[in-house]
Amino acid sequence: MLNPGTLLHDRYQVARIIKRGGMGAVYEVLDRRLGRTVALKESQLEQEELRRAFEREASLLANLNHVALPKVFDHFTDAHAMYMVMELIPGDDLSTQIEQQHQPFEVEQVLQWADELLDVLEYLHTHLPPVVHRDIKPSNLKLTAKGRMVLIDFGLAKGAAGQMRPTLNSLSVLGYTPNFAPLEQIHCQGTTPRSDLYSLAATLYSLMTGLVPIDAQQREIARLKSGTDPLLPIQILRPEIASGAAAVIMRALEIDPSGRPASAAAMRSELQKARVARPELLTKPVPPPPPPVAREKSPLARMWLLVTALVIAVTAIVSAIIYFNSGKPSAVGSENQNPPSPSPQTTSQTPPNPSPPQTLPNLNQNKPAVSEREDRPKSQSKSAKDDAANDRRKAKSAPPKTAPSEKQSPNPNGKGVLGPGDFPSRSERPRANANTPARSKRP
Repeated sequence: MLNPGTLLHDRYQVARIIKRGGMGAVYEVLDRRLGRTVALKESQLEQEELRRAFEREASLLANLNHVALPKVFDHFTDAHAMYMVMELIPGDDLSTQIEQQHQPFEVEQVLQWADELLDVLEYLHTHLPPVVHRDIKPSNLKLTAKGRMVLIDFGLAKGAAGQMRPTLNSLSVLGYTPNFAPLEQIHCQGTTPRSDLYSLAATLYSLMTGLVPIDAQQREIARLKSGTDPLLPIQILRPEIASGAAAVIMRALEIDPSGRPASAAAMRSELQKARVARPELLTKPVPPPPPPVAREKSPLARMWLLVTALVIAVTAIVSAIIYFNSGKPSAVGSENQNPPSPSPQTTSQTPPNPSPPQTLPNLNQNKPAVSEREDRPKSQSKSAKDDAANDRRKAKSAPPKTAPSEKQSPNPNGKGVLGPGDFPSRSERPRANANTPARSKRP
């Protein structure tokens, strides 16, 4: 393993280690000549044949040009290992991301990645000579800053020796991961482009379900013993996936290579048709809002609630006691609070308030009606007679009036017209007694 600061090939200075495998490692290094950061893949190969195969692989990958493949800039060897300088894809791989988020990816997102990966596999498988990756798995997939999928690590790290050998007019990469490798690769029976389709289907299965699929060898043994495949269908684990897309993925996971799709282009076409048949999968479903989580109250809040409840209870009890005792005055201090009412004797000694003179009752109310003259008191009748006599004397002694000088009023007796001087003055009129009843009008 190289330490940080190590200078290789008088050009590449090691910054840090990115990942480490059984027969190699990947480092982040600084290209001091061009001033850029790149990835340096180290493969420790001892056999001369393997070294020559590695050089052929580096030359081949340097001539590949696809948006989903990292670019190869250089390769060189020294006394200890062989190195390949490639484009650095920052960020975590999909295997690390799924472990960090503790849940699988969305179905539609995985199907979109499948379309991009099948496009790059079609490019590799139709290249001259054809290139078989042989190590497709979540840890060899990364996302760029723009969200594009990139297929990395052509068997150069994490247990893959980074060796290449011509097989059946194609260039295959040795090394595999059991849970994602097909049975023919595990048994070293040779690999074809359909081997990459099996590894891709196992990768899609893992990304959608969050489970590592059972390796092909265990599936074959279980099928020979019981006649059933222990691998659960993907649609049981993710019911929202379209049945057509699930069928394509499960068919690519067949143990027998002849049961898989014929090529990457054919598998890509089948998945695209399945997505069109379910247009709702083209739009990412909006998950329902999470239910409100009851927030646990802190001990301080619970203490304040308890104190408030106790204060309210004590206040209610004290108010009830005051209310019931308000109607029953205590023996002490009752004389000052509620003085006794005065006795009848004390009331009689208090001088009465002056009141207006009371009117004597009329004793003649119950008697039969009599004339006005009989009903008057004698003193009033005598005074009235004197007034009448005086009026007659004045009338006789007064000179006759031919024409009244002032406005005259008719005599109520009908005997001529009376002037202003014919009426008695105010001082000569008899003063009515308060006890004398009012005169009634004569008919």
